Amino acid sequence: MFDLSRAFIDENRRLGGLVIILSPESLYEAGILKNILDIFAKNSIPILQLNTSKTSGEKVSILIFYELKDKEFHKNIINIIKNQIPHVEDVKVINEVMPGVIIDDVNFPVTVLNERAILLRKPLYKEMLLYFKRKLGSIGNVYLYHVGYSWGKAAAESHMKLAKGDIKRAIDIGSRFFHSVGFGRMKIKNFNMQLGRITIDVYDSFECEVIKEEGIRKPSSELVRGILSGWFSSLLRYKIVFKETKCIALGDEYCEFDAVKERSIE
Repeated sequence: MFDLSRAFIDENRRLGGLVIILSPESLYEAGILKNILDIFAKNSIPILQLNTSKTSGEKVSILIFYELKDKEFHKNIINIIKNQIPHVEDVKVINEVMPGVIIDDVNFPVTVLNERAILLRKPLYKEMLLYFKRKLGSIGNVYLYHVGYSWGKAAAESHMKLAKGDIKRAIDIGSRFFHSVGFGRMKIKNFNMQLGRITIDVYDSFECEVIKEEGIRKPSSELVRGILSGWFSSLLRYKIVFKETKCIALGDEYCEFDAVKERSIE
């Protein structure tokens, strides 16, 4: 598990936070992050969370949450950083929302590969999935599939661009992104590009995990099935439709998807 939240909660501590913006030149100089961490270490200040990100314009944003043990340190931290660390363009302090709760409200927007993104926690995407599956029934399932299909097509175009037109490399990139963004852990078990025969195992599907928890015992992947169908259809340039043959909602270890090409895409 890897926590992407830019927030920290610990009711037993007082918390402080910083956002440090470094110039593009910092990307070519070693030791800057170490020097920042040394400042906290020398003052016996525990760091609770640390995130670094390259922003637009090649700048670097460093987010630090720390235990607020020394109010004087917190008061002077901006001047300390600016005076001791090279390539610093800006330093902003983040204060607690309430004792023991701190949230990054400085860095915006959230991006993935320089494109804006949003983060949906489980309570939100769970509500969305259950609304379509329970309130709208079969119509909702059809809707989820086609939304997923559109997502898959758009993702494939991005992956092909990143892979410079190499299909096999784009498939590798897409599989890793599928894992990285939290959809599940994809394993391509069988892939015949000429025949269009594909078998994919998805472990820990975010969609079917929700359904399993609700006690629904039937193959339940529509959004993910649509993503895979749209993704491979766009990459291979012929119509691919996946069917779910195993599902964790049924008690299987993983969700299995089988597909055979249907027709070429004009």
